[in-house]
Amino acid sequence: MVQVDATGISGGIPDFDDSAAEGNETIEITLNPSEEYGGGGNTITANIVDNDSPPTIDVVAGDNATEENSEPGVFELDLSNPLLSNGNENDDEDAIFNFTIGGDATRGEDYNLVLVANNTERDIIGNSFSLPEGTNTARIEVRPIDDNEEEVNENVTFTLNEGEGYELGANSAELTIEDSGRDDASNVVGVQIIESQGETNVIEGQTTDNYTIELTSEPTSDVTINFDTETTQVESIDSITFTPENFNIKENVTVVPVDDDISTEDRTSVISHTATSDDDAYDGITINEVTVNITENDVPGIIIANGNNFSIAEGAAGEIYTIALATEPTADVNISFDISDDLEAITPITFTPDNFATPQEVTVTAAIDDEVEETEFQDIDHIIESDDSVYDGLSVQPLPIAINELSFDNIETAGGFK
Repeated sequence: MVQVDATGISGGIPDFDDSAAEGNETIEITLNPSEEYGGGGNTITANIVDNDSPPTIDVVAGDNATEENSEPGVFELDLSNPLLSNGNENDDEDAIFNFTIGGDATRGEDYNLVLVANNTERDIIGNSFSLPEGTNTARIEVRPIDDNEEEVNENVTFTLNEGEGYELGANSAELTIEDSGRDDASNVVGVQIIESQGETNVIEGQTTDNYTIELTSEPTSDVTINFDTETTQVESIDSITFTPENFNIKENVTVVPVDDDISTEDRTSVISHTATSDDDAYDGITINEVTVNITENDVPGIIIANGNNFSIAEGAAGEIYTIALATEPTADVNISFDISDDLEAITPITFTPDNFATPQEVTVTAAIDDEVEETEFQDIDHIIESDDSVYDGLSVQPLPIAINELSFDNIETAGGFK
């Protein structure tokens, strides 16, 4: 607190310790007239020394980018100490960085820029990005776009502009985007296959996947690639022909799983390739196979209809519900019924791969006894047997039923007055 009296000025000027790097500042205090002392209108100047030191940032080029394996190039932002707020008016007080990009590579065609910092990454839109207070490391990744064209290596220049909250050291660096290297491999005869994400995964009836195929050297004649698929698992693929002009242009191969009604376990299927050509170097050349991982989408089960609130009565006509299979079996499926002595025997039924979806009727009739009982609640259990391992022994939820006691009303119903 500042105190002014007849003896002079004492005390101190309170300040606010923020985290913004603002540099040293001054304030002026003007004394107004008072009965206790004469004068007035005198001005005192006080200096506020900023204790926040902005980091110095150097831009350092790391690894080059390569099209062949999509390896990104890197510009490291080397901060001398953690980033401070730059004192802007944003609620989050993130520091804003502006930059310029140059070189003979074209952004959006040859590469994209991605900011990686604080365990997150995001695409850089435009020529600016922000970083929060406390950031002590960051990098700009130059992610190459493989354009399937032979071209010379190209370069990218990144220059960080001046801004608030930091000082500039070496603010510019350059890296190279290396072409896919087909020129170096142009004399090596072969067929190159690249699977997306390094493997091929599909879900029956839901998703597809793809891989690319190309020749590694120029043939002397057209080369036709034929695809051999297990047609019960993967749909057939049309052949692809490469010419001496387009031999190094990647062709996309789409893998579509066969969507059937047969329920099986998850499985794999193999796609093999053969080459035919008047170029002896390529005719019959060995080509890698592609293994397709197929996730099953069909769930085995039995479909019961008319089985809700199922109720029968002693002496009455039987009630009917129907059963069908949810998926096509690979072998006959036999269904028998586990019931109590309170029900008359139910004839087993059989489904084949041809009639699996056609509902079959099941008649449930109460057995007449001489005991007087209240309404009983029981279950009908279904026992499934088949050479199809998916259906054999399949567990099915029991069908609950209510059995009502014999009465004259029931007998009349059985006699045709229902």
